[in-house]
Amino acid sequence: MVARSLPTGLHRPNPLSVYGRTKAEGEVAAGNKALIVRTSWLYSAGHPNFVRTMLDLMRSREELGIVADQVGAPTWAPGLARAIWGLVREGAHGIWHHSDAGIASWYDRSEEHTSDPVTNLISYAVFCLKKKK
Repeated sequence: MVARSLPTGLHRPNPLSVYGRTKAEGEVAAGNKALIVRTSWLYSAGHPNFVRTMLDLMRSREELGIVADQVGAPTWAPGLARAIWGLVREGAHGIWHHSDAGIASWYDRSEEHTSDPVTNLISYAVFCLKKKK
């Protein structure tokens, strides 16, 4: 799915982090003639990705906590590349969004790749606290 962001008064950036602020600043600096394509949860067969990480962790640990309250749209890199080439061929500019259809949590994605149910569901807030230790 490729959709264009149309600027309106209702869609003013309001970044809540340094990452968000620098992302918004970069988009402004690129100008309205630039082509910017936003995506989410990008993965491919040839590089490290969430699925490979989960499979490795499932093999090496008896118990694994999986975040269940964060959702996104996993996007296959080759599909994103085709969408970008299509936009370039059309001479598109502005901010566009591309992701594959559907949404999933980290838990959903891990469940797709194991026959053993993952029972230790955690919230993203708990995950962040554990990561800081």
